[in-house]
Amino acid sequence: MKSWPIITKFILFLLEKNLILFLKEFNVTKIREKGKSHNRLLGIDNAKIYNLYKEFKDQQNTGLTNILSNLFYTKIAPKNPERPISDVIDAKILTGNKFSIQYKAGNGKRKSIEYEADDLQTANKIVSKLQTIKFFISFCYL
Repeated sequence: MKSWPIITKFILFLLEKNLILFLKEFNVTKIREKGKSHNRLLGIDNAKIYNLYKEFKDQQNTGLTNILSNLFYTKIAPKNPERPISDVIDAKILTGNKFSIQYKAGNGKRKSIEYEADDLQTANKIVSKLQTIKFFISFCYL
């Protein structure tokens, strides 16, 4: 039964591949260069990273208040509410529950954004999900 570990690894590989296809949302705090911080909802699936203001995602308004909140949301939405996953260069844990995601920016430049998760386990999940997706993308195009 020497082939059993290989079969198990292959099954786990397929399972992991299917799990990364689904959108997973994480509550994080974006840390800006000037020390300011903003609560964000970071969504990750196999195609994009979504960067949303948590306050607006949490609102469940109806009627006129929904129209007004949508109107204000469009005016103060994040500069880049979503990015293709192919723009992600790297993701890594910094210190404690802080992590960074490095993106391709315009003009061939790179941009690194720092975030803080609620705990170290959440930060590890985010970084692991991004690294796994990047691995599968590179693996599929070999």
